[in-house]
Amino acid sequence: MPDRAKPKRLAFAKKKSIDEVARVAAERAARGEGLCLVLQSASVEERALLIAQLAKARRLKPERVDLATLTSRGMGEAEKAIKAFFRRAEAAKQILFFDEADALFGRRSAVRDAHDRHARASKTLLGALVRYKGVAAVAIDTPLSRHSELARLTELVVDFAPPIDGDGAGREEAHTWPGDALPGRPPLQRPSDTLWSTPLPNFHFLVLVGDLEIGFCEVSGLTSESEVVERREGDPREVQKSIGALHYDTLVLRRALTRSKDLYLWRQAIIDGKEDRRPVEILQLPTPRAKPVNRWRFKDCWPCRWSGPEFDSQFGGLAFEEIELCYDRFDWL
Repeated sequence: MPDRAKPKRLAFAKKKSIDEVARVAAERAARGEGLCLVLQSASVEERALLIAQLAKARRLKPERVDLATLTSRGMGEAEKAIKAFFRRAEAAKQILFFDEADALFGRRSAVRDAHDRHARASKTLLGALVRYKGVAAVAIDTPLSRHSELARLTELVVDFAPPIDGDGAGREEAHTWPGDALPGRPPLQRPSDTLWSTPLPNFHFLVLVGDLEIGFCEVSGLTSESEVVERREGDPREVQKSIGALHYDTLVLRRALTRSKDLYLWRQAIIDGKEDRRPVEILQLPTPRAKPVNRWRFKDCWPCRWSGPEFDSQFGGLAFEEIELCYDRFDWL
């Protein structure tokens, strides 16, 4: 992938920023080149505003890209789907909008085997962005420095984060405390006295399965337990207790049923004798759009049980599916 000059950075200022982005896009279009634009730390409303106004200024059609649909297939099929999608988008003169793209565009290790289809899909997607002749906007919540490959092909960054303490330092610097996240993962919120003492809700959370963010409505099973070994020494009426074997509970994830079969197919792969273990992370948020304040990482997860929906014609409601994961251990980061 070709290296480019350091991208130009703009602090978001509504009309001024939109006019500047439109000007850069027009200049590149006149040279027969595309524009890769990064929207950093923007709220949902700010992203929608910039994309809509930019599409209007350039007389283009905005298209929000469903990353899960493009990358959740088999390796070869995902690569074909990505290439076909970009060909159609270029013919239709669309502004492509990749929303909440942190997981897909994060740093990655080298692809070693066919099981890492998401890494291969990410590389294919980055290559397609380099060749795209239109405008592509990528929204990320983490600093661009965490996305080395994306940073190399980006020409323009619109930073929506306000300065902190009036010293001109942006949100990127504010998130470089030692307890920060892994590359490619949303950073933990900077700790404070208020944060440590404030009770946190249990209904704002994210679940990352491998490189995919999957919408679950219920999570349980964050439990570790040691066996209690009883023994008698000396007086037979007295029992000493010592620490025995360590056990972890299974992680149970529940979500509303859709046409997606990704969880069922993962379980089916285990039934067919395939070794398909994946990392899982659970991120707790104080509010829906805030940075995570807690993270639990589960290692080498594999589905030991999948449950389909229960149907009942007497009551109206959603159908649910549930998957139960075994894992070697978990860490509270």
